[in-house]
Amino acid sequence: MGIIDILNSKDEVMKFKINKIKINKFNPDEKNIPAAEKSNYYIGLLYLVLITLAEILTAYTTPQLGIILHSIILVLLLIHYSFIPLRSSAERLKPLLLALCLAPLIRIISLSMPLKDFEFVYWFIIIGIPLFIASFIVIRVLDLKSK
Repeated sequence: MGIIDILNSKDEVMKFKINKIKINKFNPDEKNIPAAEKSNYYIGLLYLVLITLAEILTAYTTPQLGIILHSIILVLLLIHYSFIPLRSSAERLKPLLLALCLAPLIRIISLSMPLKDFEFVYWFIIIGIPLFIASFIVIRVLDLKSK
């Protein structure tokens, strides 16, 4: 532990003990990490790569292909989330899977809504309402609380 001296308004020395905080960074190559934790890491990474690939294909090919790929990823995420048993080693993966469902949903909604009849300014509101509802549901299911 280290001690830091701080001068206050009366020029008195106050001493505060500072605890050293060890930041645990996840490295899948470490030998002391269980195999289940490594597989969770790789599963999350795989879904991120799939979403990135779908985004690239959406941007550089046809949007219809992007909607199809994002729909497949969304269904895979929901199925994977629903089949993880309680109190298993993969239970820590469940919040990530549910939160990742929002990424394909954003693209599916933004590409599939017929917005030609509305002014550009209103597009964001029209797309944002279903996404806000989905985000609210994810927050409730994951039981997230503000600090």
